[in-house]
Amino acid sequence: MAETVKLKAIKALEDAIKRVSGVAQVVRSPAFAIEQETARFPLIFLWEESEQKERVNRLARARVSVQVQIWHRSSELDAVDELAGKIEKALLTDETVARTVSALRPDPERSAVKLVTDEFLVGCVLGYVFELNHVWADPFDDGR
Repeated sequence: MAETVKLKAIKALEDAIKRVSGVAQVVRSPAFAIEQETARFPLIFLWEESEQKERVNRLARARVSVQVQIWHRSSELDAVDELAGKIEKALLTDETVARTVSALRPDPERSAVKLVTDEFLVGCVLGYVFELNHVWADPFDDGR
């Protein structure tokens, strides 16, 4: 079954994150209650938050916001910070991501937020925005 241009982009981001050393699990949905007994840590949640489209001639230009949540079983914020740096580097330098999306960049309004839930679970939320194009009436055709 064919995939939409946006789905290909999200999967490229997911694959880039999976290749980061130290990442145990990537889940493509918003973070809900984490089952600490069964989850594999470091645990990464990736999902699309919003999409704005505009018509540019025969193409739809979409600006997509995604969120990456990193959860690490540790008492040290440095551990989650280091992993956040590795993930950011992977997303911004991955060749497949670069071919699939345009202008991937940290979201200036919410690029990094640290979270501490208890003494053994820390997190970090990263926001990114990117652009992609597809034929106006066909989200499966990137128009190339």
